[in-house]
Amino acid sequence: MKFIPTGVTRQVGRQVLLARKNSPQIMFVGGIAGVTVSTVMACRSTLKLSDQLDKMKSELSDVRELRDNVENETSDRDVARIYAKNMAKVARLYAPAAIVGVASVGLLTGSHVTLNRRNAGLTAAYAAAAKALDEYRDRVKEELGEEKELDIYHGATTEKV
Repeated sequence: MKFIPTGVTRQVGRQVLLARKNSPQIMFVGGIAGVTVSTVMACRSTLKLSDQLDKMKSELSDVRELRDNVENETSDRDVARIYAKNMAKVARLYAPAAIVGVASVGLLTGSHVTLNRRNAGLTAAYAAAAKALDEYRDRVKEELGEEKELDIYHGATTEKV
């Protein structure tokens, strides 16, 4: 018993073949769009960065003020904690842009690799065809002679004028 009608599977199969055929172009366009989006996201994150740095500076000044007023041995740990916390916030600010950028570079690389594989296949097919043609011409030369083979190869005809 079939759950999926044949017409549906045929249509899905055609779409898969079409997508596979055009995959380098699709990946390339997606990669370019992703790089653009990543750049815009990074720029928007940079606009929010100044607020984050201002908060960090105010926290650091509070800790330094506390250190000056009270002999506090934990102030170095507090400064390190403030830096770690704020660097994590900055990383979270830029993480979406970085993820989109890495995915875009992956798409561009995938497009390049796919095209290189296809070109290698075409080169191998051409080399095989050229070798077969050369072998065929050698057999024709042996059978008919070199002059007759050249006439056939170049399509030369003899006409009386």
